[in-house]
Amino acid sequence: MKVEAAREYSESLGMIGAGTLRQVAWAQQQGIPKALGMDLRTWIETFVGGWVRLTIEDRREVVLELTAPVEDGGMGLSQREAADVLGVTNATVSRDRAVTNVTDDDATERGAVTNVTEQQEEPIEDEPWIALKQAVDSVGSLAKSYDAARIAAAVPARRRAATAKRLRSIGTDLGRVALALERMETSS
Repeated sequence: MKVEAAREYSESLGMIGAGTLRQVAWAQQQGIPKALGMDLRTWIETFVGGWVRLTIEDRREVVLELTAPVEDGGMGLSQREAADVLGVTNATVSRDRAVTNVTDDDATERGAVTNVTEQQEEPIEDEPWIALKQAVDSVGSLAKSYDAARIAAAVPARRRAATAKRLRSIGTDLGRVALALERMETSS
């Protein structure tokens, strides 16, 4: 395969991911998750298979598109709504919006301040906390919306054994995290 063809294929995958995020934002605006009795996170996990991972540069472009006013060709989402669609924190969306990729000439024409330095991405140490919080929030929301029997009945028959095994494993992992947290709390 030629390098050009491989690059074109690879770049097209990125476009698919960005398109999926636009569809998620549109579903949120249309009230589709709510109509199905789900919050956005549960709907994304159920029907999209989880959040689309983007490079920081691509995410910033998507943030600008999601939060730009409709009359400017954007989707008009609030920062919080965009954060929910992307599966990131509100602070990440705020930082992404603050970073501009314009030339000094473009900035001068618009009267913008140039030589703005980019803020660093959230520290890696925060990523496990954010992922854990999202998981706990999703499970909490699911448990508040449905009883265990209804949740179990919704699992396709062919996936019940694997899902039960995975849930037990996750429960064990979460128990270890809880134990570590308790140990940290008692030692401080």
